[in-house]
Amino acid sequence: TISGNDKVQDAYTVFSHADNSGSGDRLRNFNTNELQLQRRDTGSWNYSKDVYVRFDMSSIPEGSSIDSASLQLYLRSIYNNGVRDHVIRVYTVSRAWDETAITYQNAPGSADLQTIYNVPSNLGAGWLSFDVTPHVYDVVHRLKPNYGLVMYLDGDTYDSDRLTLTFDSSEGANSPRLVVDY
Repeated sequence: TISGNDKVQDAYTVFSHADNSGSGDRLRNFNTNELQLQRRDTGSWNYSKDVYVRFDMSSIPEGSSIDSASLQLYLRSIYNNGVRDHVIRVYTVSRAWDETAITYQNAPGSADLQTIYNVPSNLGAGWLSFDVTPHVYDVVHRLKPNYGLVMYLDGDTYDSDRLTLTFDSSEGANSPRLVVDY
């Protein structure tokens, strides 16, 4: 298991359609004690928060056979005012980033889809697990660089619907962890 502030880089970015000037939250760095995933669509105003996380995998011997790997995040709280049919999509990241400097304006894009998690309507606090075996395999076998993972909340929202998932970050009480069986 890989976890802890010295082994994990994480942050979240904020996009606001209302922020047309290119200032405000799009330029802010959110490297805090929490990670937020959010989607809100009011028709004329879109708002989203995306999570970036990267683990130092140097403790896994190069070329190891990877049986399974899961990204685990501790869900601290959920705000849902009627949103339904949402999924969390986890992708690999397309280029390097730094947790103290990443913003929506300079955030790298996504590359390969790793997993899709259906968000149940009765979701409560606790650990959520996402299969990221292909990503860990590629990094350990040096097939792809370790730029980390990005998480997007996707789905239909109507009028003033909003869904926000708040996770502990590496600075929080329950640091993200990467559980690898090899």
